[in-house]
Amino acid sequence: MAETGDLWILNVVYYRRMSQDALAIILRSVAKRMGADFEQSRAFNHNGEAGTSREVLVRNFLSSCLPAHVQAIHNAEIVASDGGVSRQCDVAGVNRETPPLTSLDGYRAIPNECVYGLIEVKTKLTGKDLLDSCEKIGNARRLSKTAYRRVPNPITRTTSTYGRTYDHFPTSGIVVAFDGLSLRTLGDHLVEWCKGRPVWEWPNSIWVLERGRFSGGLQRVGCLIGHLHPGPT
Repeated sequence: MAETGDLWILNVVYYRRMSQDALAIILRSVAKRMGADFEQSRAFNHNGEAGTSREVLVRNFLSSCLPAHVQAIHNAEIVASDGGVSRQCDVAGVNRETPPLTSLDGYRAIPNECVYGLIEVKTKLTGKDLLDSCEKIGNARRLSKTAYRRVPNPITRTTSTYGRTYDHFPTSGIVVAFDGLSLRTLGDHLVEWCKGRPVWEWPNSIWVLERGRFSGGLQRVGCLIGHLHPGPT
């Protein structure tokens, strides 16, 4: 791996996870349950509603896991104080006390300063879908977070990551899919998208149920770490 300014030359490192530790067992059972719930929902929905079902399933799962001050919402746009607007987010994690700028028929516009992260949800993750999700995440992560009311405090809080120091926590971006191409094929697409883009625009992780995930070292070391689940990869 080599670094040149804001650009990174990427490697892909794959691990086949065979261990049966407690976390692996829990995550695998969660994946199976979410997959079963999605298959059940497809039996009662028209094709056009499948996307809504998958997003609601992910939102409901997150709602049972997130800290009390974080709320998972569906169908939102992120708005910055300088006029920037994200594309529509499938699921966003926001501060529970956030006043929506607008809320019409379930659609919400959320101030960027109140957003912790966004999740793009796919039924089957293709190369095209992956690139589109990365673009949406990159767009949201580029939005400014400047409309904070500064309160005098002897303790200054900062976050150092991606080779930068922030006075806020940068927006996270994750992709979740119920199925998809092999992790190795997705990894090839992901590497091509990340090349030439600053590391703080990359997705934090990508999860494909029953196949595996990319996580861990994406931003810290400029290396894509692929964890392959036992079975088809």
